[in-house]
Amino acid sequence: MSDQEWRKELAKLLSEPTLEHLRMSIDIIDKNIPRKLYKYMPVDVPRLSSIKMNFLHCSSPSNFNDPYDSLMGYDMEEILNNEFTGGWERFVQLIMNKETDLKAKENALKIINSEEDVLNRYNTLRSNNIYVSCFSAVNDSMLMWSHYADSHKGICVEYDLSKEGMRFVRSWIYPVLYSDKVVLRREYQNSASSMFDQCVGKIPNVDRELYVLYVLPSLFKYYMWAYEEEWRFIVNKPINSKEDYVLCDTPSAIYLGSKISFESENMVHSICQDKGISLYKMHIDRAKYRLSSLPA
Repeated sequence: MSDQEWRKELAKLLSEPTLEHLRMSIDIIDKNIPRKLYKYMPVDVPRLSSIKMNFLHCSSPSNFNDPYDSLMGYDMEEILNNEFTGGWERFVQLIMNKETDLKAKENALKIINSEEDVLNRYNTLRSNNIYVSCFSAVNDSMLMWSHYADSHKGICVEYDLSKEGMRFVRSWIYPVLYSDKVVLRREYQNSASSMFDQCVGKIPNVDRELYVLYVLPSLFKYYMWAYEEEWRFIVNKPINSKEDYVLCDTPSAIYLGSKISFESENMVHSICQDKGISLYKMHIDRAKYRLSSLPA
């Protein structure tokens, strides 16, 4: 099954999340996790320290550069058709008509404001309770080097997920699926409630299946982000904890950006020597628009 095929199948299964579909989803994910994943980053003290100490930095999705990241939405037209007398068309007439029925308009706006309030509380709760660490399946994306590695002056860190020290990360890592559809809160919550009702006290060992359902809103992004080829490590944020990292294995390699400074290169080189990390440097191809790496 090609990369495009299994992602399409996974998205289809997650759009209809029965317990069997969730189990099939886990199987697809496990079969397609790349052996190596990459983190692009600038060269600074916190990131170099995390490499030295074998820390994997995590963050709340609310801190990411995509305003839609991990958020759910709602279909106003569908909600009003189901809950407002006269439906969407009547609502439009009320808004456009100056001689409107104020009571009817108030009722319609009350429905919308209530949904907005529930959605905001739900999104805030989720964003505050999960930690995410983002990876890419590729180390030679010019856009990723530009956007996340200080315009090619940073580094790209390679992690080998087959190593024993990466077992925990591998167990809770998921592919990002790219779509033009927003995850709708009502559809998601109805599916989630039904699934949890089925599983509680009845079916053992379903933690991973239910967790996929829990983090599902964090797995879908707008298709314009597809160039990132992203995989995400997602865990619950410890209660009352300020720690934003998990322990992991030593990186298997580090790639220097093609425009990295002499000072930054020396700092990274020193860390690689101390920890036995392979070091490479990216170079631009003079004949084609592409990057390649050579031992540094």
